[in-house]
Amino acid sequence: MTRSSSRLSRPNGKHDPNAQRIFELGEYISLPASSQSGIVVAPCEIGQGLFAFRNFSLGETIFWFSGKVIDYDEINARDPSLAGHPLQVDWNRYIDVDPPGYFVNHSCDPNTGLRDNLRLVALKPIKVGDEIRFDYSTETGGQRWTMNCRCGSNKCRGVIGDFDLLAPTLQRELLRLEIVQPYIVRRLIEKCRTDEH
Repeated sequence: MTRSSSRLSRPNGKHDPNAQRIFELGEYISLPASSQSGIVVAPCEIGQGLFAFRNFSLGETIFWFSGKVIDYDEINARDPSLAGHPLQVDWNRYIDVDPPGYFVNHSCDPNTGLRDNLRLVALKPIKVGDEIRFDYSTETGGQRWTMNCRCGSNKCRGVIGDFDLLAPTLQRELLRLEIVQPYIVRRLIEKCRTDEH
């Protein structure tokens, strides 16, 4: 890998202005006002899920995640039944996700992905009634976290885990789609620089 500037660039060469975002403990991340139109929480085969209430085009923003910034110790101190659904945004920073993001389920063959830390975008056209799902492995790192998968897709891996536990071919594909959290991408760039020397 060639050396790059300290600014994180996406594979297409465009600078991601949110890649260096600092998340302060206790900070509350708010949703942009228009970010909840076209989605609805409804029952699904694994409990509750988030569904499209209108069609979404490839690359279109579905919504932005919101919630309070917390750390790993705060998650660990919780009663497991009340753990919630934290979204990892840095090595020791998580968003304690509010609805509707709380209801987005995982898929090993997702129709959405994360960009700009908190923005969920369509990876393919999504039709009214489709469940909105993303790959949890694109936002988890460093904790050796795993969870049994019940996504039911033909590409199901059986276990959801940290990004670095994924097969290298899958890692490359997720990076190509630009849906891996910036803190993970920064670590990969640092590792490549170290390996060069």
